[in-house]
Amino acid sequence: RTTALRLIGIVATSAFVVSCGEQSTLTSPAAVAGSTAHRTILGFPATVNVITAGGVGFSLAAPTLPVTVDPQVGLDFTSRGRRVDEAIEVCKRLWTEPEVAHDGEFFRFDAVAFEPKPLQRPWPPILVGGESGAALRRAARAGDGWIGMGHTFESAAGQIARLRELRGEYGRDTASFQICLGGPVSGAADVRRWEELGVTRLVVSPWRRSPDAVDGMRRFADLVGLEPRSDLL
Repeated sequence: RTTALRLIGIVATSAFVVSCGEQSTLTSPAAVAGSTAHRTILGFPATVNVITAGGVGFSLAAPTLPVTVDPQVGLDFTSRGRRVDEAIEVCKRLWTEPEVAHDGEFFRFDAVAFEPKPLQRPWPPILVGGESGAALRRAARAGDGWIGMGHTFESAAGQIARLRELRGEYGRDTASFQICLGGPVSGAADVRRWEELGVTRLVVSPWRRSPDAVDGMRRFADLVGLEPRSDLL
């Protein structure tokens, strides 16, 4: 419960910041399906989506370590992949249908109405995390994007190529598919190289301590040649 509330606090604060801008987006913390926190986080993006006027995405991943699964509520680590698949299905239905009843392998409930509906249609972008073959297949089949871990240019190229291949196999559009990952950036040339690989969102860490955040962002902006927005000056 404490973990879930902490995550909600972080997302709520970030949502306020996003709501103050015109070109900002927020992707929720990756909900680890099967963990204690995910039961609270799964329903959160729809509300935040309204607060931010559609400036929110949703990310989730299957747990990779048995200790992240809560056995006290009957969650089985070996079924984590199927549980994530069904959770995505349930979320999509709740976000798009006026009334939903579900009787699946892991989730069962009578007819309910889920409000508010996300402003984005048909739903907020769903980014699926993970590096395994199963995670890549899940992202290509059921997701609107993929979140990778820290990568080099070489390692990212292989994963991105595989995702494009899988999207083709599933008959899904590759142009709108988002690629989000962390990687080294030493200047504007690196940013262009990531973009050429197909990365649509790059995760960077310009500072090590919170008090250094503002100065860190300024240094990073100078490093990659970002110009301040004139409407904020």
